[in-house]
Amino acid sequence: MRKFIIFLLLALLFLKINTGSIHASGPKLFIPDSIQNLGEITEGQTVEFAFIIKNTGNAALEILDATPDCDCAKVRIIKPTIEAGEQGEIRVAFNSKGQSGSFTKLIIIETNDPAEPVKMIKYKGTVLRKSEKEE
Repeated sequence: MRKFIIFLLLALLFLKINTGSIHASGPKLFIPDSIQNLGEITEGQTVEFAFIIKNTGNAALEILDATPDCDCAKVRIIKPTIEAGEQGEIRVAFNSKGQSGSFTKLIIIETNDPAEPVKMIKYKGTVLRKSEKEE
C-alpha cells in the first residue's frame, strides 16, 4: 500500500512539473490546519475530529476521495462539492484499539484542484495503555 501511495505521489509530481503549476482560474484547495495533534489518548478510545477544507479558487472544488492509511480510521467527506469561497470538512474517527506509543497517520485527499490534485493531511498523538494512564 505504501509503495502504491509513493508511486502515485511521484507520478502526480511528474505530471505537475511537466504541465506547469500556474493556474489562473479553477478550484483551489486550502487546508488551514493540515496536521491535527490528538495528544495523549487511552488505548481503545475512539477520537473524533475534523479537518476544515476551504476552496480559495473561483470554481467548485470537488473532493473526490479521502483515504486513510490504516483501517484504524474512518473518514467521512461532509461536503463533497465546495463552491468558490466556501468551506467544508472531512471528519475522522480514529480507533486506538490495538495501538500503543506515538503515532502519525495520513489521509490522502483527491480533488479536482488542477494545481494540487492530491494532498496529504495527517494526525498524530500518543496512545497510552490503560495501565500507563493510571500512573
